[in-house]
Amino acid sequence: MVLYSSHPSFIYGTLVQRYKRFLTDVRLDSGDVVTVHCPNPGRMLTCASPGSRVRLSDLGEGKRRYRFRLDLVHTGDCWVGVNPTIANHMVWSAIEQGVLFPEFDAKHWSREVNYATNARIDFFYDGPKCHTYVEVKSVTYVVDGVGFFPDAVSRRACKQLKALQSMCQLGHNAVVVYCIQRGDASTVQPACDIDPDYAHECDLSRDAGVSFITLPVTFDDAGAEARCLL
Repeated sequence: MVLYSSHPSFIYGTLVQRYKRFLTDVRLDSGDVVTVHCPNPGRMLTCASPGSRVRLSDLGEGKRRYRFRLDLVHTGDCWVGVNPTIANHMVWSAIEQGVLFPEFDAKHWSREVNYATNARIDFFYDGPKCHTYVEVKSVTYVVDGVGFFPDAVSRRACKQLKALQSMCQLGHNAVVVYCIQRGDASTVQPACDIDPDYAHECDLSRDAGVSFITLPVTFDDAGAEARCLL
C-alpha cells in the first residue's frame, strides 16, 4: 500500500557535509555543489555520512532562502526518509486508508490541534465517548535491525509524553506512532543511552495508559514512493 509519493520535482546528488544542523552541502549529479535545507533536527545517526546518495526536492525559485530540501539519504542498503514532515504525511495516509485505527470514522479526525498546556497534537480523534490523541515520531536511527528514538536528547519529546499522560488521566486515549522511515527495521525502542530521560518518560507513559505503535515503511529504489510494511 502506497503511503507517500515524492514531490513532483526531485533531483539526486551526493552528500558533501551536514553542518549547522539544518544545512547540508550536496554535489548534484550535474556537478554543481549547492547548499540544501535539512529539515531534520536530530543527529541523523547512521544516515548522514559524506558520500551518501541523496534525493532532494526541488522547490523552485521563490522567497525561500534555499531552493532544495533534503528528503532522503541512502545508506548503501536502503533509502532513509530524513524529513519528519513526511512521517506525518505517511501516518495520515495510513489513517485515511484504514491501516491505522481502522475502527475510527475518518471524518472525525483533525490535524494540528491545540491541547493540554501549550501543546499541539499531530492528530486528534473526536470520538463519541472519548478523545484520541496521536503523536507522530519519525525514526531514522537503526542498529542491527532495531529502530531507536530519539537520536539526540529531546526535551520536547519528553514534554509531549507528559502531555499525553495528562490526557490519559482525564480518561482519553493517547498514542505515539513511530514512523520508521527505512526498510531495515520494524520495531522501535527508546534510545536509553542517548536520552535516558525520554526512556524513563516512556515507562511512565505506558503506566499511565499511553500506547506505542509502529508504522514501518520502505522506499522504492528511486526513493519516489513509500509503502507500508504492515
